[in-house]
Amino acid sequence: MQQQRFRPDFVKDCILKIVKIMAHHRRVTPISDTSTIENRAASVDSSKPSRSKKEGTDSELSQSGYGKPQVSVRKQKGVYMIKGAMKVGIDPDVMYGIITDHESSPRIFKSISRVEIEEKENGKIVTQHARWNFFRWSGTFSIRLLVEEDHQSRSFKFQLQEPGFLRIFDGEWNVNPLKVEGEKAGSLVLLKQQMLPKVVALGPLSRCMCGVLSSQVRTLFHDLRDEANASNEGDKKKAAG
Repeated sequence: MQQQRFRPDFVKDCILKIVKIMAHHRRVTPISDTSTIENRAASVDSSKPSRSKKEGTDSELSQSGYGKPQVSVRKQKGVYMIKGAMKVGIDPDVMYGIITDHESSPRIFKSISRVEIEEKENGKIVTQHARWNFFRWSGTFSIRLLVEEDHQSRSFKFQLQEPGFLRIFDGEWNVNPLKVEGEKAGSLVLLKQQMLPKVVALGPLSRCMCGVLSSQVRTLFHDLRDEANASNEGDKKKAAG
């Protein structure tokens, strides 16, 4: 069998093809100003939203409807800064319970195949065995995280413990009560995260990476949405029974 000859421009061609495909779907160009997502999210629970253009409003988030995440990714000093927000029609305590149910994460999240949990004095060590896909390549890697939960504020922080495939993978989840005209209307789920892979992406590949990360975070939010919907359906069946 004749060995296939490696073409030096093969990787470049693949990268350009990915960039073109993602640009077509408007997922490559990162959002330069991620502060608007946070400001919109903060204004949802306000009875008198700010009219300041600098602060922004919750109009875009409201128009997106429930279960449609708003995600932004930008690169700052080499580190990818990720922010996301999504409204979910479920009680905040129930939503927080879903996010912190680490034992069930392989069932909830499509990207996680297995998880191991160790109880520590200052929190939990959660080891996630995750899947990744990039164009025609795929594989698995493990992430060992220190997780600190605060049930009173419905937040938890996570911090990478053993750099490997990723050099930085830190962030925080928050679940806030969502109100519309003063009435309870579900939860507002917020994610702030910073990530730095071991291999540095430059130029078009860096912009491509922003698109890939944005897509992955949206999938993460969609998985949470589906679990929340399933939980709501389960509660309705129990009430009906």
